[in-house]
Formats: sequence, C-alpha cells, structure tokens
Amino acid sequence: MEWVILAVIVVVVLAAFTTMFRKVGPNEAMIVYGWGLRESRVVKGGGTIVFPMVQTARMLSLELMSFDVA
Repeated sequence: MEWVILAVIVVVVLAAFTTMFRKVGPNEAMIVYGWGLRESRVVKGGGTIVFPMVQTARMLSLELMSFDVA
C-alpha cells in the first residue's frame, strides 16, 4: 500500500515539473527573470524550468529582420 502512495506522489511531482518546463526553438531565446535569481538567465535553443508566480519568462525571436532604406 505504501508503494502505491509513493507512486502517486512521484507522478504528481513529475506532472508539476512538466507543466513548468518551457522549451524554445533554435531561432528563439527565452529570458528568465524574477525572485531567486541573481541575474537574468538566457536560454537559447533548449529548455528550462520556470517557477510560476516566482519567475517570469519572455520569448525573443532571433529571426533576421530586413527593411528597405529609402
């Protein structure tokens, strides 16, 4: 019976971490900032865990922009 309770707890913890995991593509960067960090973290082409209500993440596109100069 104890192993069933332990298995349920492990599943709940893993589900919580999967909802907090944020992934960015190869042409994006994610800036993570907030409480608990000495400085902002920049994640390029990977993923990280962002704790809700404590940290904030902003996505930044690294696509090339072109414009005409008149």
